[in-house]
Amino acid sequence: RPDWRNDDGSYKGIEDEHLRVDTSALEGDAQEAAEARELVASCYLNIALAAQRLGDLDQMRCACDEVLRHIDPSSVKALYRRAEARVRPSKST
Repeated sequence: RPDWRNDDGSYKGIEDEHLRVDTSALEGDAQEAAEARELVASCYLNIALAAQRLGDLDQMRCACDEVLRHIDPSSVKALYRRAEARVRPSKST
């Protein structure tokens, strides 16, 4: 099991190498596939929300694009969050 804490006690971010989606599980009309699509969409939308709170609007838009491109092109939540990422000014540092 990897160590998910930094030296200062804060949690590390999840690296892309740990985020894998078996796309074959998303295909078809079976109940399991529908549940898998819902779960994956929820994960990406949570990533979008976290990115928004961190001010990373590019990551927010990319997470929404994943939902719209690969899971549900009519997801209202993904469309709304992507629009927010496009129109919200970036935080200046």
